[in-house]
Amino acid sequence: HGAIRRTVRSRFRPAYPSDRLLNYVAALEGLDRVTNPNTRVSLEARLKRCIDMAGKPFADLIVRKQKWVRAIKRERDHIAHHLGGRLAGGATHHYLAESVYLLLVLCMMRLFGLDDSIITRATTDEARGFAQLSRELLPLY
Repeated sequence: HGAIRRTVRSRFRPAYPSDRLLNYVAALEGLDRVTNPNTRVSLEARLKRCIDMAGKPFADLIVRKQKWVRAIKRERDHIAHHLGGRLAGGATHHYLAESVYLLLVLCMMRLFGLDDSIITRATTDEARGFAQLSRELLPLY
């Protein structure tokens, strides 16, 4: 599947944070197109559907769903469409990209039919850095 291939390729190759963000968002869009065929919707609608699919663990991570969606869309549009104005820095793109990557992984876990208890365990393990990622994300949007 294209979303998995694009994600793995981006995850394990050296890349700028902005490139990772673009690749992860594109992979997430592709996943949404596969799971919701015959729908033409905005990026924001696709992100919201994926957040709903991922469930509580991701909602708890980002805290402010609408603001996170707007931040992802804004940065993706600025990077992809070479819009004028000030782009966020590399750290912002890094943490936003990491959150999109996590959303993609959680959606795939749901699609693969993993039990909620497995997903909850995976996202509450402090060693995985979810709490740290949440702390880094909140000031960004």
